[in-house]
Amino acid sequence: MSQIDIQKIIEERKRIPAYDEQSAEDKCQELLAALGDDENEVYEFIKSADDDMFIYLTEIYEEIIEKFESDRIDNLFVNRE
Repeated sequence: MSQIDIQKIIEERKRIPAYDEQSAEDKCQELLAALGDDENEVYEFIKSADDDMFIYLTEIYEEIIEKFESDRIDNLFVNRE
């Protein structure tokens, strides 16, 4: 996982207009892939994400929970919102 890559994806996502749902979905899938497969890294990343970044991570909340089936990652989202 590269935090720089993730930040770049989020910056690109911010520029996608609300009506362009397909591009937004594509960017969300790209973000999910960029997070990687290491549950501990993803947990720490979400835990340390600033509010702006966290907003975009919530767009893929369900995909993250499905991918990791992790109560502790789920709790990060639930307790922060």
